[in-house]
Amino acid sequence: MRILVVLVALSAIPLTASAQTQTQTPTRLSFVEGFGGLRTTTLPALDGSLGGTIGVALTPNIQALGEVGRTNDVLPSTISTILAFAPGDVRVSALYGGGGVRFVTNPYGHLSGYGEALGGIARLNTTFGGVGSTTTDALINIGLRFLDTTDPMAGVGAGVIVQGGPMVMTFGYRFNRIFASDALSGLLATGGNLDVNELRVGIGVRF
Repeated sequence: MRILVVLVALSAIPLTASAQTQTQTPTRLSFVEGFGGLRTTTLPALDGSLGGTIGVALTPNIQALGEVGRTNDVLPSTISTILAFAPGDVRVSALYGGGGVRFVTNPYGHLSGYGEALGGIARLNTTFGGVGSTTTDALINIGLRFLDTTDPMAGVGAGVIVQGGPMVMTFGYRFNRIFASDALSGLLATGGNLDVNELRVGIGVRF
């Protein structure tokens, strides 16, 4: 985390070459990329997410974002750890989409810091398996469909961008909060929210 803070601070200082480039016609300030994320679930295991992001430059330092993704499990790590001692495997996955804005400190440089905020919706899907036969697990999962909900979500993130030519990579942290329905949050004793903290890496192209 300290290394990430230092990189963001350094990236906020524009280089002379970058300052000169800013006087030229802006090019390749928009991007499209795929990303993968990792978060701690059942200790000491890790779970992940995959998705894609498109950013369209509104100004050199502000980009409009659109994002879709899937998080394999949004259960809090404490609940996942407790459930690890019970028979079977319970997961709540989230398929989501949303939009927002990203603020970039040094859009023309090779190293830049960023901060972002997004809002959207998430489709939650609860699955269970590993206790009985395949038929038993299938019947249980049919019943669990009544817990599937579509709920609002919001997210914030920060990190660094490494870019050169048409290529761009991002390294950062993302916090997503899903405002789960009463039925699901009550069953899982989550207090109404499902929070996901993850480290994320993305790679893509600029245009």
